[in-house]
Amino acid sequence: MRATSTRVLGIDPGSRVVFDDVRRFLAERSGDVPFARSVGEAVRRMRDGGPPDWVVVFQSWPDEYMQAEVVRLRAAAPLARFVCVYDAWCAGVRHEETVTAGVAA
Repeated sequence: MRATSTRVLGIDPGSRVVFDDVRRFLAERSGDVPFARSVGEAVRRMRDGGPPDWVVVFQSWPDEYMQAEVVRLRAAAPLARFVCVYDAWCAGVRHEETVTAGVAA
């Protein structure tokens, strides 16, 4: 059963093909999911349209996002759940080294 009230915002700077399956999964469950290309754009979208229930961050390499950016996102959507989807470039790094505080891997 689809929760029609669930709002999802994705952050994907590169629109990489490797994340297409995740994009399809999100679309099947939440409808048309908007994607921001940067943290700044995501914060603007939240300011204009309200905070989402979920923020899905696509990370292509370790340290792609700075801790300050995640803090900015958390401030814009303090009640949202944050999930990070990693590309293969992150596979060799232990997840506790790449997971930014407050973001589930």
